[in-house]
Amino acid sequence: MAPPVGNIGETIALRFLLKKKFDVLARNFRIGRGELDLIAYDGDDLVFVEVKTRSQQDAFAPQLAVTPGKEEQIIRLAQAFRHRYGLEEMPVRFDVVAVTLRGKDDPKVEHFVKAF
Repeated sequence: MAPPVGNIGETIALRFLLKKKFDVLARNFRIGRGELDLIAYDGDDLVFVEVKTRSQQDAFAPQLAVTPGKEEQIIRLAQAFRHRYGLEEMPVRFDVVAVTLRGKDDPKVEHFVKAF
């Protein structure tokens, strides 16, 4: 059985960020009922990364799935994470990595820095 599209996209996004020298702290970090896809350091910034994945045949770009409601949820979860680990004073950023699966080995990866 093939892994779900979301898991494939998160793995691609993780590899992409590691190549960009991000220091990844966590993947699929659960807080309460929510989940943060990726948490990483980029220099001095603590970055919360939402990953959205679609196949090429989908009508909409993956990043369009990050709605204002989803942004609010991610911000709340990030605040809880920062509070839990005493990171309230750390500069924070919210990025989106959009992955479009176009074939076996040719995903399109777009990184939206400071997406919201």
